[in-house]
Amino acid sequence: MSIQAQMRWNWINGFLTASLNASIEYLNLSVSGLTFADFIDEYVYAIQRQLQNFSHLPQFTFLQEDLEYVFHLESELWGIDYKCYGQFFQSTSSNPHNLQTFKFVLAFFIIERCLHLFVPQSQRRAGRKAKRRYLFGYQNGLFSVRHTPLLEVMGPPFFLKASRKNVSAVGNAGHIWTSLTQASVPSSLESFYQMISRGRHKHFCSIIEAAFINTRKTHLVRMLPKNGKRLPPETRAWWYDVLWNYSESIRYHPLLPSSQSIAQPFFWNRSIRWFTSLAVTGLLQILAASNPIVNQTWRSVLRSNRILSQVFRGCSRF
Repeated sequence: MSIQAQMRWNWINGFLTASLNASIEYLNLSVSGLTFADFIDEYVYAIQRQLQNFSHLPQFTFLQEDLEYVFHLESELWGIDYKCYGQFFQSTSSNPHNLQTFKFVLAFFIIERCLHLFVPQSQRRAGRKAKRRYLFGYQNGLFSVRHTPLLEVMGPPFFLKASRKNVSAVGNAGHIWTSLTQASVPSSLESFYQMISRGRHKHFCSIIEAAFINTRKTHLVRMLPKNGKRLPPETRAWWYDVLWNYSESIRYHPLLPSSQSIAQPFFWNRSIRWFTSLAVTGLLQILAASNPIVNQTWRSVLRSNRILSQVFRGCSRF
């Protein structure tokens, strides 16, 4: 049991690290001296540049209080020790004392609340499976069928989908993913990826692809079918499904963090914050392009929320 619990931790930790690795490579950034503000600024610029090419966007409507709650939860995720995680590498002034494993469950809940803003008000009370079908269903999903370019603008790993055997990128993002698979990886990260995958993978792209394929082969097969029916072969696993899978793993199964993670909690604690705010920023950028309430609410939040105003200081988030 302890081996499975440790493998569970390793894969979740590896996926977060690999996703940040892919995003940083995609934005052509160097991790040397990288701050969270630099990271988000470049990401916002990349998304806004692509959104300008859209002739029209879907119109999304939602309650301001639902959006405010997303920001409240994001503030809770960063926590009172937010100053420790403003830089990619640990500074001498940052001294995290404990490994915050359950932050992942909060992160998934934040992202899920953010995705709910894309769902029509009439369907907000539907269950998780119904909302997932609306957003990522293979027949008529908002992101998976009707408006796949919205995932494309979010960059990796958000523009990926997986069958039981293969991973592909949506729209015109295939060449981007191909170039990322050929990117060099520092030896220290290669060793980390090999360690968490028990020697099977040494590149961030292969870690991400394995997570997507495994989610399609196991998690979706368990969670989506109804009344004993088999999962339709056209079903694909999306980034949301990977996070859903890992969130369930942490909540309902034993988890044994590695000794390295316990000894150096900074890296996990930083990754869960950076990745969550990356995903939230990408999703809300799309909403902001069609609804000015996002920018209005964000400005109000910056005046009242000390944690987020400090975390995003200098960032042109919306």
